Amino acid sequence: MHKYGSDWIKTTNTGGYVRPGDDPARLAWFDHEMTAQCETAAQLGLPVAVHTGATEGCRQAICCGARSLEHAYLIDDEAVALAEDVGTFIVPTMQVTAEDHESLQ
Repeated sequence: MHKYGSDWIKTTNTGGYVRPGDDPARLAWFDHEMTAQCETAAQLGLPVAVHTGATEGCRQAICCGARSLEHAYLIDDEAVALAEDVGTFIVPTMQVTAEDHESLQ
């Protein structure tokens, strides 16, 4: 994507919560894989945005070098503080429907 002019790399490191079998707390990458993605993007001069859900995924993305967290709907205060400390942006989901809320329970 870099050679075609992308400004960012976007990946996902957790499942969602809409489809059966999705789990926002389940990590999709090992730490070394997420780190490799962020390091490769940095080598190309590109930031990484990570579609992520639960706290564990948020923490992984922050610690591995993500520039932003997309959604982060189950992030805890500790991970928010960690993001603030290292300068990772959080791009929250601003509206969750009743159906969404029920599926997060």
